[in-house]
Amino acid sequence: MIKEKVGMKKAKGQIYNFILVHNPDTRRNTLYQRINRARKIYEFIKKIGIDKINDSSERGERLNPNSSTLCPLCNGDHKEESLWKRSS
Repeated sequence: MIKEKVGMKKAKGQIYNFILVHNPDTRRNTLYQRINRARKIYEFIKKIGIDKINDSSERGERLNPNSSTLCPLCNGDHKEESLWKRSS
């Protein structure tokens, strides 16, 4: 087997082409968006740490802003804060 030196850009293009061949209904732009979304999720998980994320579906729990459970990210009580408004 002959090994060719391939740059990062060329390697990404080859991988994207391989994915598109096996998923003919997917467009290249959609693939770029999905990969970008996955990168953002990866960076977020890397930033906060995988140990801070748990599977609440095992216990049948759901996110309830009125519960007395502390925030798993900062151990703070956000009961009185609005989840949608940014603090100024």
